[in-house]
Amino acid sequence: MAGREQHGDGGVHRRRVVHRRRVVLFSLPFHGHLNPMLKLAALLRARGLAVTVLHTCFNAPDPARHHPELAFVPIHETLPGEATSPDSDILRKLLALNAACEAPFRAALASLLLRSGGRQDVACAVVDGQCYAAMRAAGELGVPALALRTDSAAAFRNMLAWPRLRDAGYVPIKEEQLDELVPGLEPLRVRDLIRVDGCDADQHCRFVASVADAVRAAVSGIVINTLEAVEAPELAKIRRELSLPALAVGPLHLLLRAPAAAEQSLHEPDRGCLPWLDARPPRSVLYVSLGSWPASTAARSRRWRGGWPAAACRSCGSSGRARSAAAPPPTATRLRHCRMGSRRRQGTGGRL
Repeated sequence: MAGREQHGDGGVHRRRVVHRRRVVLFSLPFHGHLNPMLKLAALLRARGLAVTVLHTCFNAPDPARHHPELAFVPIHETLPGEATSPDSDILRKLLALNAACEAPFRAALASLLLRSGGRQDVACAVVDGQCYAAMRAAGELGVPALALRTDSAAAFRNMLAWPRLRDAGYVPIKEEQLDELVPGLEPLRVRDLIRVDGCDADQHCRFVASVADAVRAAVSGIVINTLEAVEAPELAKIRRELSLPALAVGPLHLLLRAPAAAEQSLHEPDRGCLPWLDARPPRSVLYVSLGSWPASTAARSRRWRGGWPAAACRSCGSSGRARSAAAPPPTATRLRHCRMGSRRRQGTGGRL
């Protein structure tokens, strides 16, 4: 970035060059990961940093929906079917994405280093906290890396504890232990532990170990979309257990004050339910989210809906994910509406 200074009576103009350090960001191609990463990109740009977003071609963000100073660069990956199939579980997706993205990410970052003048220009890379392959690649290229966790600090500690809990007999989770407190994770109980139903426990532990090893070996700190005021004890434990800075930078959706803060998503919001919500009394609607990547069947959805009165069930929207035509769309539209109440809204001034 350059500017000119004018010196009055002499009429002399001198160009003043202002050098902006560059931050490189990379997210896994899930809506719940891309959205916070893109908000962080907008915040860093607003604070004067140059920002480049490396991204997969699958579920690629649309540059036209973001600030023109944000640079978007695809890594041109080749993904196997299990990385994108709605029928594969999330663990298979994560393992496949890490394997497929490591070499393309390394090549894209190396190319950026060459074009931008080397590591002196690139201040750091902020990579998805579940993409251990990108953490390792950044470290191998000598680029300081930060891992962005889009979940809570408590969830991150929950995940890191999985191998220890398996050795202690708490996982795979057993029905008779559901109400037991988990040592080292109090006040969580066994029923609160992260689990991927139907996945292999050893495979799950290998994934967690890969993330933990990459964090300890390749990153300079953890960036978490949370508040110090809410999760101070958990953040302190992460700093102590990993011997790394744990930075609470959230809530990102409230820090970003731009009018388009709510629109940084893969898909246009489905607002078709708003007239229906407008007709309901305040705080009379229970909002249930099934997430962005639920693998559901028509029969499973009928069983789930069978527990509610027929008049109480209404799909508010969908995540835009490819689904079987026979399966009803999941409720996955994030709403800001006075008809709905939740504890999360209380903690954010009524804004989700």
